[in-house]
Amino acid sequence: VTVIVGLVVVGVGDYVFFNGSSSGLDKNTVLAGDLLIVLAQIITAVQMTIEEKIVKKYKTHPLQGIGLEGIFGFSMLALLLIPMYFIPWHLPQSSSSWQEHVRFEDTIDAFKQWAYTPYVLVPSLGLVFSIAFFNFAGLTVTKTMNATTRMVLDTFRSIIIWVISLAVGWQ
Repeated sequence: VTVIVGLVVVGVGDYVFFNGSSSGLDKNTVLAGDLLIVLAQIITAVQMTIEEKIVKKYKTHPLQGIGLEGIFGFSMLALLLIPMYFIPWHLPQSSSSWQEHVRFEDTIDAFKQWAYTPYVLVPSLGLVFSIAFFNFAGLTVTKTMNATTRMVLDTFRSIIIWVISLAVGWQ
């Protein structure tokens, strides 16, 4: 309840006290962003609840659960990358990025970057392993305790990262 109240207060504050001249955004864009945040919270809550029910009902080992989630996610995204390659997309004129081809997601270019630039491949592999470890730890907490504890720990993770970034001077 506290999270919902916080989201509502921030969302209403964004919309009521909006100053578009400094950010270059209109009110509808800000409202859409706030609604996407609320939707993400709802989807995460549903996912955690379903994961907890599956892990406890079927006595699934966390590593097996993460493996199944990974296979499902990889398969779905691999299938979605095919149409995304053919969807036309361009960056705004004000963007400093340059696009050779106008594509929503250029998978072929991504593979080329991995092949020719280890500075892109190594962090990508590190990201895959860190996400796998994070999800394994989260599912272990869910199985051992419950999804609520997992989400509280996840919130503390975000707070710790934020405090460290403030202490180091990154923000």
